[in-house]
Amino acid sequence: LYNLCELLRSGSFHIRITDTSAGERLARIKNGQYRLGDVMDWGEELTAQAEQLIAACGNEPDLPRINEFLVAIRRAFLTP
Repeated sequence: LYNLCELLRSGSFHIRITDTSAGERLARIKNGQYRLGDVMDWGEELTAQAEQLIAACGNEPDLPRINEFLVAIRRAFLTP
């Protein structure tokens, strides 16, 4: 969800989420420093942000292009 929001805001996103503002928070979550309720609240916040950003986005998906991309990734992954 964080990457989706970043993509919709800026047009790109970081592959290494540790290099983002969410990286430190995620590390603390992994280390058990957040309660489950806090994690769920953050997820709900990100979901609400993503929904707002998607609603404001004027882009339409190009399904044939998306499918070609996904097939290419799978082939590259499966080819030794």
